[in-house]
This record gives sequence, structure tokens and C-alpha cells, in this order.
Amino acid sequence: MRAEQQGMTLVEVVIATLVLAMILLGLVTAMRTFSNSYTSLGAVSQRVSALSEA
Repeated sequence: MRAEQQGMTLVEVVIATLVLAMILLGLVTAMRTFSNSYTSLGAVSQRVSALSEA
């Protein structure tokens, strides 16, 4: 048996990659939701401006 183990096993690398992928997927989903909300808010704001000018 070796006294010290260096590096990471393949299983550890795969698990770390999966965790990172899940975090990135959550961030992308949140940013897409924010973008859609921001776009909808802009459209509503333009409609309100158009109605107030009429």
C-alpha cells in the first residue's frame, strides 16, 4: 500500500464534472428565466407608455 495517494480517481473526476454541470444548468435556467421576464417587462412598459400618450 502506498503511504500517500496523489491525484484523483476517474470516479471522483466524473462526479465533480456532474456536479459542475448541474450547477451550470441551474445558472443557465435562471438566466434564461430572468431574460424572459426582463423582455416581458419591457414590452409591458412600452404598452403602458403608449397608452399614457394616447
